[in-house]
Amino acid sequence: MKIVLAFFVAALSIATTQAQDSPFPNSTWKIENSQDGTLVVLRKAKKLNLPEEQAKFHFIQFDNDRRFETGNDCYGMSGNYDEEAEQQITFKEGIAGMAGDCVEPKSLVGTYSYEVVGDKIELRLIANATDTNVEETYDSEDVVDAGDEAVEAVKQAAKEAEEAEARSKRKGKR
Repeated sequence: MKIVLAFFVAALSIATTQAQDSPFPNSTWKIENSQDGTLVVLRKAKKLNLPEEQAKFHFIQFDNDRRFETGNDCYGMSGNYDEEAEQQITFKEGIAGMAGDCVEPKSLVGTYSYEVVGDKIELRLIANATDTNVEETYDSEDVVDAGDEAVEAVKQAAKEAEEAEARSKRKGKR
């Protein structure tokens, strides 16, 4: 029992230490440079009060729940990020919106290695980053089959819920 408890405490402290080492949670960064998306330079900035406050610069802001928001004064996108490997971060696209006359900034979607240099972070796109385009990742027949299976599962769950409701009504009449 003591060995299991000691192992649990050690694992928890390692996880906490690793989480504290990440520069991303609950932080805001100005995107200073994005050379074709292969090298992105971020500089620490003051937290923005989104959505009330409009950014006057291209930014990326992280919360503590693996979500981020990025944009500028006419474009905004929210998405998710993961830090599955040491010194690597993966940005996954989410919901975006922009004004009609806006030029969309270069997307950060992909996997990057990163290096912290003072109040800056340099993100370097990893050549074999995970493809986030579902149409290219999966065969279209597999996607249709998965969609059909999901529809059938929902229909089955609805049918079971109706049957359970009918049973409870019958029990109530007794």
